[in-house]
Amino acid sequence: MLPEATGLAELTAEERLTLLEWMGDTPFTALTAGQLRHGFCRAYVVGKAAAPAMAVVLGGAGPTEPVALGTDVRALWSMLARIPGWDCVNVQSGLEREVASFLEPKIGARARVMSERCYSLESAPHRFSVPGVRRLGLPDLRAVAASDSLFHSFFIGHGDASRTLAEGVVAGLVSDGILLSAITTSAWGGVHVDLGAATLPQERRRGLATAAAFLVSSDLRAAGLKPVWAAGEPNIASWRVPEKLGFRFVGRREYVVFEGLRPHGFRPENAGQVH
Repeated sequence: MLPEATGLAELTAEERLTLLEWMGDTPFTALTAGQLRHGFCRAYVVGKAAAPAMAVVLGGAGPTEPVALGTDVRALWSMLARIPGWDCVNVQSGLEREVASFLEPKIGARARVMSERCYSLESAPHRFSVPGVRRLGLPDLRAVAASDSLFHSFFIGHGDASRTLAEGVVAGLVSDGILLSAITTSAWGGVHVDLGAATLPQERRRGLATAAAFLVSSDLRAAGLKPVWAAGEPNIASWRVPEKLGFRFVGRREYVVFEGLRPHGFRPENAGQVH
């Protein structure tokens, strides 16, 4: 459940599309673009949606990781100060130190920076297969519904699990009715499509995610779309999946993380008192 921000006007559906046009279609905006186009988010701006000083988008399963679009740090704080529940903010590379130094005294918590590597595929993926890994669809809904909580956030990219299986592109391994590994798509807002990946810990190092990503990426490329893979540093195992398939490293976005805000997240009434 995404929280309402006190004193901020949430963008309308039409304004979200205007913001999407301003933001552009890039590997770095793939997930946010889909959320804006399909309404799976709350979005706020300082200024006008057509040319904001700064924008904040809250999407996915919760409010903990707002995406900041733009470079005006003061404008960013004017919105974050009114939004409850976040504990980090995703910003463009090069802005992270300014955001950290500006926000630390405002919220009373120290920041650390975590980079997220971004990869994009613009050609056919390198072939990779593992026996049993296949495309998944609505007949697999029961296995997805009963799956480990590790998978849940990756099956809301199109709204819920049934829509993700019906409208998205999904592949993975189901064994004896148990979901072991899956690659999913988020709803796309342009030509770039964000991929989500999860594998049960005991099933890792078997190539399952790579095999599933090959199937998903093949289908997306056949449709003229560009798969995007994002992985936090230093998750080297996750980097290897796109690299094996021929994805190209295109750059980074940065998370400015405030450990002192966890587990409950920022509370506007407690600004400057966290420590």
